[in-house]
Amino acid sequence: GAAAAAAAAKAELVIAAGRLASAVRTAVVITCGKDGCMLQTRAGETAGQAPRCFGAPRGIQPVDATGAGDAFDAGFVFRWAVCGGSLDEAVAAGSCCGALCTETVGANSNPPSARSLSQMEVRQKEVPPSCV
Repeated sequence: GAAAAAAAAKAELVIAAGRLASAVRTAVVITCGKDGCMLQTRAGETAGQAPRCFGAPRGIQPVDATGAGDAFDAGFVFRWAVCGGSLDEAVAAGSCCGALCTETVGANSNPPSARSLSQMEVRQKEVPPSCV
């Protein structure tokens, strides 16, 4: 059934995250749309740890997913490389940027600002995240 297919798909993503993490220098993130994302570090893969799962941001009314992946990437890079945040903070920022991008039609109609990102991050910390 549907539950078995979902479990099989998640298992495939875990395997893919491990393989990718082994091939990169630091970490790999696999985004899963409304189901959130997973982060696997090279060190975690080497140690046999499962990828860490992050739930999708809550309180979003998605309209159009165009550009959400690019917005995720921009938020991730902004928080990690520009601001010097941790990988977990970068994943959270990327997730929030991707989610904010989906609230209007078109990829360029709602680019997240630093202020909207900050406000959303505060709201997300108020409720514990779910997992993929």
